[in-house]
Amino acid sequence: MNLKSLMCIAAIASFGFAPMMLPSNAFTQQTSDEMTCSEAISHFERSREINVKQDGQVLPITQGTPIKQADMLNCAGNGSRFETMVKTRDNPQCVIAAYCG
Repeated sequence: MNLKSLMCIAAIASFGFAPMMLPSNAFTQQTSDEMTCSEAISHFERSREINVKQDGQVLPITQGTPIKQADMLNCAGNGSRFETMVKTRDNPQCVIAAYCG
């Protein structure tokens, strides 16, 4: 097999597997208001991102330490502790994360 054939096979393999390497949420825009609070907390903990609807747009929220890990967050010297809240099906102020600010 020559170099040209190997390059062609590599290119085909790359394009053939590229969709499988995309994140699982690449094609979906599920937003927090479609989840329960518990689902939103778990989703943010797994992906460190959650989509919210605001003014007719879908926006990603990425700020904060997942709330189940936030007890390890030490804000001394970094300001106050704040919480990241999203609207869910069962809670209009579901706390999914915390951060120092």
